[in-house]
Amino acid sequence: MQRQVLLIASSVESNIVAWDLHTGTQLTVYKSNASPRNGLCCLGPDYLVAAQSNKDAFQFWTWHKDQPLQRSFVMERPTAVAASSCGTYLAAGGASGTLYLWEVASGRLLRTWHGHYKGVSCLAFQEGGLVLLTGGEDTLVNV
Repeated sequence: MQRQVLLIASSVESNIVAWDLHTGTQLTVYKSNASPRNGLCCLGPDYLVAAQSNKDAFQFWTWHKDQPLQRSFVMERPTAVAASSCGTYLAAGGASGTLYLWEVASGRLLRTWHGHYKGVSCLAFQEGGLVLLTGGEDTLVNV
C-alpha cells in the first residue's frame, strides 16, 4: 500500500508539516515557508514546490531534506501553483490574472498569458498533464 501524506502549510512565515494519514504520525517539517492558499504542490515523485506569499518566488524541497533545496524568483508574487503529475510542467498564476507555464527540467518559461481579469485562485492539471484548468477571483474557469 502506498503511503498517503497530508501536507499542512501557512500563509504566514512558518513550516510545512508532513503527516502520515494512516498512522497519524508526523513525518517531517520543512522549514522557511509562507505559501498562499493553493500555493503548495508535489512536483513529480521527489519534490515539493511552494509559492511564497511574502516574496516573488518559489521554494523547492526534496522529500528527505527539511531545508529548501532551491529558490527561484518570478515576475510577480504567485497566488496559486500546480504541477503536472509526471513533474514535467509547473504552472503558476498571479494577482494580475497572468498565468505562467515552465518546463521543469530546463527551468525555461514556455508561455505567459492573461487568463483572468482578477487574480488567479486555483490551478489543476488534467491527469495526463496536457490540459491546465484555471480558476480566478473573476469567477471564471478556463481550460
